[in-house]
Amino acid sequence: MAKVKKYSGKDEKITSVWNDRGDKRYGFASKDRNADNTTRYGVGIDNVGNPYRGAMDREINTPLGTIDYGYDGDTVYGGVTPNVYSGRYSNPVSNESGRYFGVGNTQVGTTVSPYGDRGVYVDRNGQPVASGGILGFDEGTLGVGGSVAFPAKTNAYNEVNTPLGLLAYGQNANTGQAYGSFTPQNQYYLQALANLLMGR
Repeated sequence: MAKVKKYSGKDEKITSVWNDRGDKRYGFASKDRNADNTTRYGVGIDNVGNPYRGAMDREINTPLGTIDYGYDGDTVYGGVTPNVYSGRYSNPVSNESGRYFGVGNTQVGTTVSPYGDRGVYVDRNGQPVASGGILGFDEGTLGVGGSVAFPAKTNAYNEVNTPLGLLAYGQNANTGQAYGSFTPQNQYYLQALANLLMGR
């Protein structure tokens, strides 16, 4: 018969399996919070190999996270620290909200605002790379637009009226982006797409 013991501390949780007398551990599973706020998930098996062989620890870095393995005496272990994360955000100042998914220093997300904006974005190292979607303007009209990272030295903005609608484009030296938008005269198709994205 085996006993299961659980430990929960500030930065770690361990579930271990022991013999029925509780004096010999067979193995464990753990979840540890690292100093950089990443989480390591690990497992270990006891009573394997020479208890006097010392210790060995190795790591393999991959785009999806770090894999570690090794032994300490007669305990062998392995673990993974994922570099993948996801979540939701809400900005009370701009009233925007959305979801995001990240791998390492690259993040992909969606944005929604009460003004009609619906879009997607890509950030790297906390800086915008590209974005695009439906734009809501103050007068209640909708447009489509996007931006890309661009080494802009000055701010610029231009508009061109066409028979189909308004084309606007420019660059922003403060954010390091080039951007463009198109506001069609016929709002029907954009409104239908916005309704679809909002689940109406």
